[in-house]
Amino acid sequence: MIIELEKTYRDQLNIRVFFRHIFWNINRLGLLN
Repeated sequence: MIIELEKTYRDQLNIRVFFRHIFWNINRLGLLN
């Protein structure tokens, strides 16, 4: 149970970092243009 919760939390954290990386790239491209 605890292991499953840790895995779910880690997956959500990875998704959050992934989207933040995408948005950061979009913002940087917008500033360059």
